[in-house]
Amino acid sequence: MLPTLGEIQMAIENGDVLAPEIIASLNHDAILDARDDKDFSKEWMRSYNAINAAWSQFDAAAKCDGQLEDIRRESFLLVSNATNQHELASYVSDDFEVIAKTAATNTADSFVLSLWSAYTKQTVPTPQNT
Repeated sequence: MLPTLGEIQMAIENGDVLAPEIIASLNHDAILDARDDKDFSKEWMRSYNAINAAWSQFDAAAKCDGQLEDIRRESFLLVSNATNQHELASYVSDDFEVIAKTAATNTADSFVLSLWSAYTKQTVPTPQNT
């Protein structure tokens, strides 16, 4: 089960996910290369499309937009500042958008759960760890 939007935001702020020193120490090029895997990309897009469809029907979407934007921005800035890798920061920010929308809509998606699980282990999701 995914945490609430508030819990996701707190996890980022507290370093429970995306701890800057850990993110900085990862092999960024290997992560970027791994994320280009066609099966991983296909599954990511499937989840993204399914979650966005649920989001478009979600009555409280407008109420969550500010918090969702905060989560996207915080995750992007944290990774960007820790790594100077804007492409990696964009991937992470996109992941956190999908995770947050899934949590807010209470949608079940095993792939999104695997993304969150990788982040709770202080790594960026790739085909090898999702």
